[in-house]
Amino acid sequence: MECSLCDEPAVLRQAYSGKHVCETHLYESVESRVKSRIREDDLLEGDERWVVGVSGGKDSSVLLDVLARTFRENPSVEIIALTLDEGIEGYRDEAIEASRELADSLGVRHEVVEFEDEFGVRVDDEVAEADGKPCSYCGVFRRTALNRHAERLDATKLLMGHNLDDVAGTALMNFLDGGVDRMARHYSASLSTEETDEFVRRAKPLRDVPEKEVAVYAQLKDLPVYLEECPNAEGATRRDVHEMLMEFERKRPGTRHSVVSAYEEMASQLDWDSAEVAACDRCGEPTSADTDLCRSCSMLAEVEEM
Repeated sequence: MECSLCDEPAVLRQAYSGKHVCETHLYESVESRVKSRIREDDLLEGDERWVVGVSGGKDSSVLLDVLARTFRENPSVEIIALTLDEGIEGYRDEAIEASRELADSLGVRHEVVEFEDEFGVRVDDEVAEADGKPCSYCGVFRRTALNRHAERLDATKLLMGHNLDDVAGTALMNFLDGGVDRMARHYSASLSTEETDEFVRRAKPLRDVPEKEVAVYAQLKDLPVYLEECPNAEGATRRDVHEMLMEFERKRPGTRHSVVSAYEEMASQLDWDSAEVAACDRCGEPTSADTDLCRSCSMLAEVEEM
């Protein structure tokens, strides 16, 4: 099958666009959507220091690759790769090495933050013994650590490698859980820094690109990525939602784009900014005014009591 845009062999079919694309046009398509999202989200507001959360997986690795090459000659944009070491032996070590190899190849500064240094716990040890599933604790600790170290690094933005499938899946999960407040928080996090000055502004420049296209991009570019799933991953609900989304996508191409568009439109109407925010009694990070401890410190207290 030939590429719809040239005579080269196609490497992938975009069902939602009806096009077959070759290797070159796949690269251009992915990179164009990342650049468009950067423009549409007004991420270039002057001199920028972008901290990119890099896990060693395909999504964050592709995002770092696109950003580093796009802004290599732009002196107003500095990029720092930030990787978290949760303390998962046999999994995170190899992922960190993949992240380090990619950052070195791109000439990007790379920082590694360990949970043990940050919180005094490791997922393999204290967190594994706590009540509840490790993913619940790990996810909260990850968000806190990323925000803290983005602040420490004087980041203007914290960029995450969530793809279209991730964002659409999160949207549906919030709908199914009735998580209206989470919808508002997720949208608020994408607003300008001045409007949400308690947190470093987050952005997801890869969110218009389907997971399959990200995976093919990484494979064709031969990026150093670690593809093994975390051994603690629960993900039952997320897997179910993903399968449901893909079934709809097969029958009605473009479903994921429609879900994300509707989600963002609904979330933009919610009034999270008016919620009262206070400082956590333990760490000083922002939290809801009706609680003394932020979610991270509350969970950490639970772990310490085990």
